[in-house]
Amino acid sequence: MHFIKEIIQRNPEKEYIHKKFIKYGRGEFQGPIMTIRNEGNMIKISSSDDYVNSLGWIMTKDSRDEFNISGSIISWEDITSHLSENNITVTKSSKKKGVYTLQVKGSVPAENLSKIYSEFPDAQILLDLNPAIGRENLKTKKKPQKLGSGFDQKFCSAVFDIKRLKSVIDEFCFDLTDEEFKGIHITHRYSIGDIIIPEEYMGNYAMARIHAKRKGLLKRTLEVDGKKTEKEHEFIV
Repeated sequence: MHFIKEIIQRNPEKEYIHKKFIKYGRGEFQGPIMTIRNEGNMIKISSSDDYVNSLGWIMTKDSRDEFNISGSIISWEDITSHLSENNITVTKSSKKKGVYTLQVKGSVPAENLSKIYSEFPDAQILLDLNPAIGRENLKTKKKPQKLGSGFDQKFCSAVFDIKRLKSVIDEFCFDLTDEEFKGIHITHRYSIGDIIIPEEYMGNYAMARIHAKRKGLLKRTLEVDGKKTEKEHEFIV
C-alpha cells in the first residue's frame, strides 16, 4: 500500500513510512505528485519519485509475464542475496553513507519482481520494466531525487492496460467518488510543525534526526477532469 494511503487511513506506524520523512525538518514541503490519463484501452501515468515502487508493484502483481528490467535499487540494507534468490542479477554494487546502490539488469518473472516490491518497501526500486508481451511498461530515472534540487513531476511514467484501472484507483485514488474520468491530477503538501525527539536521543543530533517523529499536516488535492477537492490530514510519522 502506498504510504500516502497509509497515512490518510490512520496506519502510519510502519518503519518504511518513518524512513521517508527522515530527510524533513520543520517547514513546508512538496509531496508526491501524479497525473493519470484514461485513454480508453490504456491508462497513462506520470509522477514524482515517491510513486515508482507502487507503479512497479501494480504492474507485476497478478502477472505471469517475464519482464526485461534495468536500473538501480537503493536500499538501507544489502539485499543482494534476496535479489539473487529471485533470479535478479546485480551487475554492480556500491555503498555510501550506509546506503547501498545495486545496479541490476536481466529478464525476470513478474512474481519474483512483485515479491521484491512487497518485501522491501523502504528501498527505492528504480527499474525500467518491459514485459516480453504487451504494451505495458514502466520507465524511471535511475538516481533518487535530492531534497532541494527542484521537484520532478515526471520522474517516472507508466502505461497500463485498462484491466488494471481498479488497482490504480485503489492504490492512488482511494478517495475518488466516480470511477468515470478522463484525467486526474493528485498533489500533496507537507506542513511539519514539530519534531518529536525520543528522550534517549536528546543531545545526540545524528541519532535524534533518524529516530525523531515528524508531526504536521498533509494537504491532499485531487483534481478530476478540472474539478478540485482539497482535504487536510494530521500525521505523526
